[in-house]
Amino acid sequence: MGKLADMFRGVTLAQDQKRQILALDQEYENMKAQIQKLEAENLKLQAEINPTKRELERVTQEKARHGVSPLDEISEKILIALSELPPNGDATANNLASHLGLNVQVIQFHLDELDSTKHANAIYIMNRETGWTIDHEGRKYLIQRGLLK
Repeated sequence: MGKLADMFRGVTLAQDQKRQILALDQEYENMKAQIQKLEAENLKLQAEINPTKRELERVTQEKARHGVSPLDEISEKILIALSELPPNGDATANNLASHLGLNVQVIQFHLDELDSTKHANAIYIMNRETGWTIDHEGRKYLIQRGLLK
């Protein structure tokens, strides 16, 4: 018997009322089980989201400290490589790809992104592949993060 049925023990009830009480007891137990299931699912979802919250907080703090969002690892490697090379146009997408061991299309994508955020500049020389140099924002980014030697 359930909670309601126990409360009405000793009380004379019609058979239909007893069935209703038992049905309500069953509904109550089902709801309790559903609540437990939802609470367990809630704990699982909170555990999954907590690392994401921490990462968002880290990025937000990083942005507040440095004024810009951190770049991805490949973009940082490209900036470091550009900072180590003379600004003579020899730092091409092909040379950087070879130096960093990455696909030239990946390097070109990141160079274009760095160019759009003023971290790098393209150097156009007639009859040569486009060269690249680090820009002021790129140097500033590396210095602020202690990545420039």
